Amino acid sequence: MRGSEEIRRYWQEGAADSQEDVTFSYDLWSVSGNEVHAGWTARFRRTANRAVVELDGVFRLTFDRRSGVLRCSGLREWWHLREVRDAS
Repeated sequence: MRGSEEIRRYWQEGAADSQEDVTFSYDLWSVSGNEVHAGWTARFRRTANRAVVELDGVFRLTFDRRSGVLRCSGLREWWHLREVRDAS
């Protein structure tokens, strides 16, 4: 996805209604100039099939300042996904 509108549309039209019981945490690893590295974990339940999804990932974020506002200008992420179907 590119640009804030594409990202907003993804979250509003897709993920927001397809996930519940969401938890997220992160651990900031490094900040160097305009680049940040962080590890993160997330867990949620898919509303469609009740599967529990666990993610363990890494963010590489870049930032820039435009008109006095600091914004994320780049996001790279990698993750490992584990999905378990609800047995009930």
